[in-house]
Amino acid sequence: MTDSDFAGVGALTPANDTTGNLGTTDLDWSDDDYEPPMPSAYPLCTNEGRCGFLEAYIWRGEEVLWESVNHMWNELCEPKALRCTAIGLAAGTGGSGKKALIPFLRRALDEAINHDLTQPTIDDYPDIHAFHEASMAFFAADYALYQKAIQKFADLMNGGPDNAPVGIVIEGRWKDKTIAAQMSPEDAFDAQSEDPSGRRP
Repeated sequence: MTDSDFAGVGALTPANDTTGNLGTTDLDWSDDDYEPPMPSAYPLCTNEGRCGFLEAYIWRGEEVLWESVNHMWNELCEPKALRCTAIGLAAGTGGSGKKALIPFLRRALDEAINHDLTQPTIDDYPDIHAFHEASMAFFAADYALYQKAIQKFADLMNGGPDNAPVGIVIEGRWKDKTIAAQMSPEDAFDAQSEDPSGRRP
């Protein structure tokens, strides 16, 4: 196979691209510089946005920790400090206020990339085909654990899974920019005052 065999294939954007404007480019197999959008490109008011945010953070690691903490803080509804503390408590990482987001994100990074799976070595298999099959099973299991960790921490960011039982309030933790842009500050305050759970109309 040559690069020309893939000339019509577009570069993959993260599966959780909810902004709609991140676009695609022609796939250049020699381009080692491809990176997904920055964590701050994702809205945190949807599960897809939270998953995309976490994947973008995990892709880059500690170098975007402060940007990621700041993005989470900016996207949270008031009372921000209490919500951050609740996220840290739910994840078992502790902390209070904005500082609770630091160990939370570090734990998300650690759980997403570290696991107890042992990568197969060719010496353990009679031929290349058996080794290939074992390697592919390893990569599939590795990716499944990665996806499970992403969803776990996206749920923790939201106070529970999106399909949680009806008795659990899971809406209102994150700013919904589409609604917020249409409401004046007075209307938003009145709407929140009418519904003490913090749920948006």
